[in-house]
Amino acid sequence: VASASIHIQPSAVENYRQSYNFENDNFTITFMVRPTAVSDHPSGSMILAKQGTSEDHGVDLNGNIFTYASDERSPWRISMDSGSYMLRFGRDNLFEQASVSGSLTQNQLHYVECVKSGSILKMYVDNVLMTTGSDVALPKGCSNKSDIYIGNVYGGGRGFSGMIDNVKIYSGLFSESDRKISYHTLGN
Repeated sequence: VASASIHIQPSAVENYRQSYNFENDNFTITFMVRPTAVSDHPSGSMILAKQGTSEDHGVDLNGNIFTYASDERSPWRISMDSGSYMLRFGRDNLFEQASVSGSLTQNQLHYVECVKSGSILKMYVDNVLMTTGSDVALPKGCSNKSDIYIGNVYGGGRGFSGMIDNVKIYSGLFSESDRKISYHTLGN
């Protein structure tokens, strides 16, 4: 099954690589998704992620600037498990991972909302709260300088089969009325 992906690059947004880390701040990610097939990749398929290696810059003792690959921490990622329609919203800081999940139905369009509120992660599917869970204990360590990927990971190979639409990333939380409006505008 073929898939396409989008790679959002830093030239589009000022201070892009830091703008979507959120660190300890609250954030909300909403999107529409219609899965058409399960992934056979052992790690599942990637829906949306700010994850992957990227270049960082440093200065050595002689004042020379050098480039090196940064690590694979993830301030947020949304993926679908291998062999199922289980959706996961997670964060990791290289030492620990936290995630919440919700189930999707093949060939059905779903409205998904992923939320980090304080030390809690939440996932809503079709405006119904699926699960809540604790965030990682050291959220400051989740930051990275990677780009945003929609439909696959930075190296490829974990492509999502289906449709992803109307991706929106907010630095803040929805009120209950905001959630209803967003769902009824996009999802219903």
